[in-house]
Amino acid sequence: MQRLEAEAKKKLAEEMQHTEKAAYLTTLAGAAPQVPSQTEMAEAVERGIKRALEERDQMQASAGKERKSMGLQFLLCFFFGPLGLFYSNVAAAIGLILGAVLTLLILRGAAPLVWLIIWLTSIGFGLSSVEKHNKSIKHN
Repeated sequence: MQRLEAEAKKKLAEEMQHTEKAAYLTTLAGAAPQVPSQTEMAEAVERGIKRALEERDQMQASAGKERKSMGLQFLLCFFFGPLGLFYSNVAAAIGLILGAVLTLLILRGAAPLVWLIIWLTSIGFGLSSVEKHNKSIKHN
């Protein structure tokens, strides 16, 4: 048992010497790895988070800032009615669709007239929404 302990201690001492030699040689070669301090790591993480947040803000600011086409809006509303409003004004699209469904449920007999009014209203809402959107871009 003592012999095993002695051999283990001897191997440990040899490994320590080998490790110390390797560290010494690495230091002499100038290739010693520098481990950043905790403060440096925290600053690097903070800079990375700031950069990511700035990029996100720039992406959000530029989203939806492109001009929209009046012709495309007209065609979408002409062919798809209130569904075409999703191109320019989501809230108006949802409101007009809900209003159309409720109106059609209440006035079943006047369905064709109701659909015509809803269709024309969606075209008007769409064109005015695109115009308002494009004006807001010019002012920014």
